[in-house]
Amino acid sequence: MRSLDDSNRDDEIELIDLLRIIWSRRFFIIFTTLTLMALAGAVTQMLPKKYETSALIQIGRVWEKEIENPYLTREWMGSDAFFVQIIKRLNLNTTADQMRNGKHIQAEVLESGPSGKKVPLLLSVRIHNAVPEQTVNIAQAVTNLVIEKHEIRFQERLHEYQVYEKGLSHDVAQIERTTRELEGFIKKQQLAPVVNAPSVILLQSQLEQKNVQLLEFKKELKETRINNNSKIMTENTRLIASPIIPTKPVGPRIVLFISVAGVLGFVSALLLAFLLEYLKQARSTELESIRLKKKREKRKVGELV
Repeated sequence: MRSLDDSNRDDEIELIDLLRIIWSRRFFIIFTTLTLMALAGAVTQMLPKKYETSALIQIGRVWEKEIENPYLTREWMGSDAFFVQIIKRLNLNTTADQMRNGKHIQAEVLESGPSGKKVPLLLSVRIHNAVPEQTVNIAQAVTNLVIEKHEIRFQERLHEYQVYEKGLSHDVAQIERTTRELEGFIKKQQLAPVVNAPSVILLQSQLEQKNVQLLEFKKELKETRINNNSKIMTENTRLIASPIIPTKPVGPRIVLFISVAGVLGFVSALLLAFLLEYLKQARSTELESIRLKKKREKRKVGELV
């Protein structure tokens, strides 16, 4: 059996052979790597530039309840129906498939909340296009389309609470009239020549119940009015961060492409260098074999002579 030292020595010899091959082919490796990097840079420069802008949308609320789940809104913004509406609104020369595959419109739900409880509140919209001004046009069309859709749902839900508020106002007014009537009856009973004590007690009990009921209804009416009119509690979907015209392209990523091309070029050059060295050695071995064969044949001919 071979010893461990012999095995390590063979490994060292193989490593030295590899390093020798790399060193002998160093100019080829460097040239190939730089050539591929230059080609990658040239091709990247020829690709159309991509610009990006973003907008931030706050999902509307009615009584702190969101008009629509932001995740459903995000899915709708990625549908063909949504893309078709954007294309028609801006008269774009593209298709829904191209917009989806090119990722021209991307939406992301931003979550935040107290005590680690995440509550979806915002939609971050990113727009990509080859024309800087067009990115803003598309972003504005996207936000307007979302706001218009939510406006209908917002008004429907708010109307229900407004009807409830009117009902409470009517109930409060009716209880107040009843209370005034009871107070008038009690005063008449107390001013009468003969006071009917049981009747007065009954009326006072009813008056007390109505006052308690009136306080509860007024409290409910106050909370309802606050919820219906406070922007903290009730507000339609709105744009809170407007898109701006981008000044620098975000793609194609020249440095990334060149770096990847450099790595691939270096690895390919190494493999090709090893292949060339293998072919060279194989050819050398073949020529040496032919030379020895001819030499033996000449020797046999000389012996026969």
